[in-house]
Amino acid sequence: MPIVSLIGIKEGVGNTSVSAALATILAQQGKNVLAIDLCPDNALRLHLGMPWEASPTSRACPTTYSEWRKFTWRSPDGAFFLPNNVRNVPASDITAQESAEWVIKDLPQLVQSSDNWILLDTPIFGSITQQALSVADIAIIVTNNTPSSYIRVLEAWPALEAARQCQKMQPPLLVINQFDPRSLLESDVHELYYARFGDRCFPRAIPYDTRVGESLAKGLNIASYAPSSPVTSRIGALPLWIKAQKQLPKNS
Repeated sequence: MPIVSLIGIKEGVGNTSVSAALATILAQQGKNVLAIDLCPDNALRLHLGMPWEASPTSRACPTTYSEWRKFTWRSPDGAFFLPNNVRNVPASDITAQESAEWVIKDLPQLVQSSDNWILLDTPIFGSITQQALSVADIAIIVTNNTPSSYIRVLEAWPALEAARQCQKMQPPLLVINQFDPRSLLESDVHELYYARFGDRCFPRAIPYDTRVGESLAKGLNIASYAPSSPVTSRIGALPLWIKAQKQLPKNS
């Protein structure tokens, strides 16, 4: 199955919470999933049950393909994840600085069966973003219905689309998170997304739910903390949508 890069259009749109919940749901379905944190804030681990006091920088960074499994952690639901180990390392530590690039370079080797999923929690800018876009089967932009997020999507989309076209890959997709249909402004922005991007958008926006924040306070994610939440249900529909998108022609 695919390598999926989930890219938050800006901080606060919930990209990491969506990535963690998707990894959890896939693991609960019996899939082999590896979530890799490429963001410098290194927050994915906190959504997957890793104790705050456990320092990922205490583990050396993998330097060969055969070593990667030794440096992963496993969530209570069975999802494997690799924290961003390059956080707070000295600028002179070239091995640590290049470790994320190594992971990107060798990612295709990790996909060995149809049950394997690799999820990349990806920042919106930087060389690591370009690498993720170059290897991901599916690139998903996670955004919300604030006007500022919509503007950021419009600004970033041409470059993201060009990066995908350069690699002869499918254009990016769009997932709208944190939607509150009671807000007239959000509803208007919601319509703008679908008018502009059409079937590139996930058909059903992920709603706002205060339990997403509560789950993080417990060191979990919404899929573990509140399986009955509509957020969990919507994110749970993502794998089928991703599979369908993966079957589309690359120029669709």
